[in-house]
Amino acid sequence: MQRAHRHQQTDRPGGDVEPACHDADEQSYEQHRALAQGIHHATGEDAGHGRAIHRQLAAAITAGLIERIPDPAGGQARKHRPTAEGLARLSSEMRLRSETIDLVTAAWSPDDRRELTRLLRKYNESMEAPREQPWPRPY
Repeated sequence: MQRAHRHQQTDRPGGDVEPACHDADEQSYEQHRALAQGIHHATGEDAGHGRAIHRQLAAAITAGLIERIPDPAGGQARKHRPTAEGLARLSSEMRLRSETIDLVTAAWSPDDRRELTRLLRKYNESMEAPREQPWPRPY
């Protein structure tokens, strides 16, 4: 969220994103979406880490990127969801990342791009395995 807080629009050249690279970028988008929909549950981190998360959420709320909402299930815990501004900034950031991936891998063969996507997926799955979290998350 700190990146979103300090994000500034820049002109980055780019073109269409190879589908294989887009898949990797889409996974990154899902991570950010999970953060906005309930970061404590999404990360499964301990209470000590929760304080840092709380500070990041507070900064995102102050910046107007996330808002607190009542628990739709009627529970006492407050939930969070992205604001329209937060979604717009996230969309812009994801578009810029896709353009950057396209630029960096422009000279790569389709097989190389698919291999990068496969390895990134494998990496994410391996990171989530100890917490028994599916990847990508079913949100």
